[in-house]
Amino acid sequence: MENTIADYEAMAKGPGKFEGEARYIPYYYTVYLDGGADEDDGNTLSFKVTPADKVIFPELSRRKVIKILEREDGFIIEIKS
Repeated sequence: MENTIADYEAMAKGPGKFEGEARYIPYYYTVYLDGGADEDDGNTLSFKVTPADKVIFPELSRRKVIKILEREDGFIIEIKS
């Protein structure tokens, strides 16, 4: 079963490893788990923001790349450059 936008919002609101992050962070982590990261350097995961992503998450309208990492405590966070 695929997650919905409401599922991603609930994951980001916490509690859990996405707590306090933007609602698109659990989405991209799911993409990674499905083998869809554009780049994985062993620490940081990078994803190119597609036009389809921007339809789902309008807040990404000006973004080109999302970078996330899993901290030692297990939380998944966005790296903002």
